[in-house]
Amino acid sequence: SMKRYLKIYFYLARYCFMGDMEFRFNFIMWSIGNTLWAFLLFLTVQLIYNQVDSIAGWGRNDAYVLAIVNSLFISFLWAFVLPSLTRFHTLTRKGEMDFMLLKPLQTRFLVSSRVIEFDMYPRLVVLSVLLVAFISQHYTVGLFDWVLFIFSIIVGVVIFYNFAFIVATTNFWFINIFNLENLFDAVYDLGRLPLGIFKGGLQLMFIYFIPMAFLGTFSTQILLGKISWEIVLAYLLTLVASSLFSQWFWNFALKRYSSASS
Repeated sequence: SMKRYLKIYFYLARYCFMGDMEFRFNFIMWSIGNTLWAFLLFLTVQLIYNQVDSIAGWGRNDAYVLAIVNSLFISFLWAFVLPSLTRFHTLTRKGEMDFMLLKPLQTRFLVSSRVIEFDMYPRLVVLSVLLVAFISQHYTVGLFDWVLFIFSIIVGVVIFYNFAFIVATTNFWFINIFNLENLFDAVYDLGRLPLGIFKGGLQLMFIYFIPMAFLGTFSTQILLGKISWEIVLAYLLTLVASSLFSQWFWNFALKRYSSASS
């Protein structure tokens, strides 16, 4: 049941948090470093907009919001999704997947939530406060827009999780694909840019195949009142399609998994 899995997730989170607290200084330094790293994006925006007034219809303040939302989105990914998936390769290389398959739980849940890093949580708090403060100062945003924005972030995280899970699952065949962080970093870099600068086939690819648009652009458009039915439709279609395909691909991969003991 859902209650059972939430309880298990809580225990996994507590176990990971206790592990982090064994090295408190390291945890504090990583938390500070992750937070400061996010603010480098604002310096980039400042440097760009010292040369131009707008990019693809995005003004300076719009670009600041996009930078904050993008950093917030990436923080969510590293808080809840990517720590486990970037370590997926250890399950196949070391034979740990065999033990995962024997557990009386959904294996996908276990491999997706076994590692939780808490050094991103301070960054989440700081960026959330900064976003609310910046929006309150420069824009008029209603309660419904905030609710829709939060919903879009959640949907976007699920979509990117499906994408990342598909990529991680390829470790069943390519055992030595372990440096997935480089691939995800490349997607992050694109996600910092307004989707409008890409045209034609590139724009479609970054919406439906590589979910770059969900790393900031769509959620920012919703928050700034630039939402359209096309965006809503793209969200829903991509959510359903990515969820179905990632589950199918996972089942397909499991049937072809060769046990470490075989």
